[in-house]
Amino acid sequence: GHRARLAARTLGALRRSPRAGVLRAPSHAGALVNTPASRWKLGLFVVVGSLVGVIGVVYLGAQELRRATHTAYAYFDEALTGLEEGSAVKFRGITVGKVERIRFATMDRLLEVRASLYEDYLLDLGLDTSNLDASNPLIHRLRAQVVMSFVTSTAFIQVDFLEDPPEGPQLLGFDVP
Repeated sequence: GHRARLAARTLGALRRSPRAGVLRAPSHAGALVNTPASRWKLGLFVVVGSLVGVIGVVYLGAQELRRATHTAYAYFDEALTGLEEGSAVKFRGITVGKVERIRFATMDRLLEVRASLYEDYLLDLGLDTSNLDASNPLIHRLRAQVVMSFVTSTAFIQVDFLEDPPEGPQLLGFDVP
């Protein structure tokens, strides 16, 4: 008798530990989530949240498409490993444009890189963008070089202002588009 009652009390105490009451969910909690009003509110929240997300992405994408740019061309006689369409064009580490197209130039085995330079950044640099057009596409003394990031194996175009060498700037054997 005595041992049986002690074993029953110990077993009952283990089943009703103080933590069991803290961790036990109220029996009516599941009923609140399953009511039709709660399902409707949850659905509305998901739909509105998704719409806000989509509208935000479209808005940010449209801002990039409407940005005023000027086309610039650079010619290279070296491999452009890691440089791709969409790569950044940077001026002293600040992205001022992006690469639009890479192709073979018409002559001299050169590679042509067409880039779009953002007008707002060109103005910040103090450049007069009013005289940049198809007949005058070059920015005076602006030179470009390909820089490779060895960490990511990608490349970008680094531009900066440099003085022409004493023998004059390197001239191309063809007209720039």
